[in-house]
Amino acid sequence: MIIESKKLRFRKTRTEDLDYVIDTEQDLENKKYIIPWSRKKHLEAISNRDKLHLIVETNDLKTVGFIIIAGIENENNSIELIRLIISEKNQGYGKESMNLVLESIALHKSYSG
Repeated sequence: MIIESKKLRFRKTRTEDLDYVIDTEQDLENKKYIIPWSRKKHLEAISNRDKLHLIVETNDLKTVGFIIIAGIENENNSIELIRLIISEKNQGYGKESMNLVLESIALHKSYSG
């Protein structure tokens, strides 16, 4: 599954992405806003059907962040944005990622609702 915009694309997180994810959480700029997860907890989220654990990449495939969303199988069409962390600051990637998440949710609701 890949979701794309003009600048960015989301793809499912793979096991080999976890070093990047954990390093990004441990970065001082990010760590002050979150409680970092263990590798095990990230692996559980990756394999959980109710969660989306996504890597944020530029369209030239440079990894710039990750997103975790819960509630994918929620019968009330409610989701929870657990995490949106961007490692490349001041490039507009966070705002673009949030817009892409919101557009994807709206599209999903229009097809499932």
